[in-house]
Parts: sequence; structure tokens; C-alpha cells
Amino acid sequence: MTQTTSRDLRVLICDDEFLLAMDMAQQFEALDAEVVGTVGKLGELRQILLSGNCTANAAVLDIQFADGQAYDVIPLLEEKGLAVAIASGYGPEERPDRFAHIPWITKPANADTLAAALCASLDARSASQRV
Repeated sequence: MTQTTSRDLRVLICDDEFLLAMDMAQQFEALDAEVVGTVGKLGELRQILLSGNCTANAAVLDIQFADGQAYDVIPLLEEKGLAVAIASGYGPEERPDRFAHIPWITKPANADTLAAALCASLDARSASQRV
């Protein structure tokens, strides 16, 4: 069984705080992960996912955006096969139960922790597809 590493990640960073998103992108790139893009609005994220041109296999989401909460797009991300991790200043106790399986990393989050969570999610998905 092959284990996913940060070099296997193609990450889409979804955070409405531009500087945080850029910092996170640099951290992922330092881990040799590919950052396929950053988005600051949920509407933009939906467009990317529905365009059919999204090459990401993983996404890091903040929760609170000016145009809604990320909970609304998580089902679409998972439907498209992306591993998801949440990086938020809010605590995980606010998360709806149906999203309890998604790793929650409290900000300030570092890419090492996020990458490990995303890799584990991709490995778990791969294992469940083999069964």
C-alpha cells in the first residue's frame, strides 16, 4: 500500500483573508505540495468545482466567508473527490455532526499539520475504494 505524502497533494486553499491564504500557499509549497489555487469567496470555489477544470485533490477551507459558510460547499468538494481539512479560528464544537469526519485545525494552522490531515484523508478514501 502506497502512503500519500505532501508531494502528492494538489491543494486548493479557500480563505477570505488574502495574506493568510498566501502564507499557507508558501508553506505548502515548502513541503513540495502543489498549490493549484487560492480563492476568497465560496461562489468562486463553486465555479471552479463546477467548471470541470479543477485539478486539486485536496482543499483547505476556512469556515466563515462574506458570502456564506463553507459547510454549504463541503458536499460538492467531497462529491468531486477532494480531501477536505478545515482551518478556522472558530472551534470545532460549532461544526455540524455530519461533518465530524473532516479534520479541524484551529488557526493559526501550519501546513505540516494540514498536509498530514489531507494525506490521511486521501489514504482513507483510497483504502475504502479497494474494499
